[in-house]
Amino acid sequence: MPTLARKPARGNWIWLGGALCAVVVLAAVAVGTVLGGTTGGRPRTTTQVPGGGPQASGPGAARGSGGPPAGRATGGPGGRHLAGTPALAVFYDPGHAVGSCSLGPFPAGGRYVSLPRERFGRSAACGTYLAVQGPRGQVRAEVVDLCPGCAAGMINLSRAAFTRIADPGPGSARVRFWPVDDPPLPGPLILRMGQTPAGLLTLQVRRHGNALASVAAAAPGMQVPAWRPFTLNAHGTWVATSHLGRGPVNIRIADTRGHQAVILRVTLRPGRVIRTRTWMYGHRHAG
Repeated sequence: MPTLARKPARGNWIWLGGALCAVVVLAAVAVGTVLGGTTGGRPRTTTQVPGGGPQASGPGAARGSGGPPAGRATGGPGGRHLAGTPALAVFYDPGHAVGSCSLGPFPAGGRYVSLPRERFGRSAACGTYLAVQGPRGQVRAEVVDLCPGCAAGMINLSRAAFTRIADPGPGSARVRFWPVDDPPLPGPLILRMGQTPAGLLTLQVRRHGNALASVAAAAPGMQVPAWRPFTLNAHGTWVATSHLGRGPVNIRIADTRGHQAVILRVTLRPGRVIRTRTWMYGHRHAG
């Protein structure tokens, strides 16, 4: 008798169909991953003008808030440098000194940090923030001073900051620290004006949060502003590279995270302190 061809068992068809579905799902996941990786990773640029809220633009701009999430750490748990930088922390009392960043005198109970020369960056770190992890917990401290007596592997915390993370009894503690991106700000920008012996305007910028990338001034009303740059000195102050007169000028401040603030029609007068309504980014207050 001729041999009849046998039909495949129903279980074989089910197995084959399941395998095909799995292949399709895996291919879709792979395509989605590739497409997701091509979206922009550029930092947002936030431009602000006096009296108005920040206007966020660029990829990933936050909805509604107009500013980026505050307080992102670039190191430590969940950050780009998971372990942070190890250091030996000691503590001091800032007292009534103005410090190398000219940010004092400092209120009692403030959380501050002084850095060794290797990390101070000729005052580029002034006004930025570090997250410090110690045996008892974590604290966020503002960089306000140079610590000339500190070795490269040390940091100097104010007493209030140190006691948040370690027992002050031994006088020192092993810690890890990392910079904080977009830290919560205590308020809008503050500008303090001065003058060099040569008559050049100096400008101290406070409450900027991130490290500053540039400061410049331009005459108002120009379609294409001719921005005249400032340079950073060793005390956290920006110095005009040319004589600006009495103004008014527009002042543009940019940080290393891509945020930008423009303060309009500023009259220049040495000794003047301007408490602006312009935030460097966001509207979240420091806790």
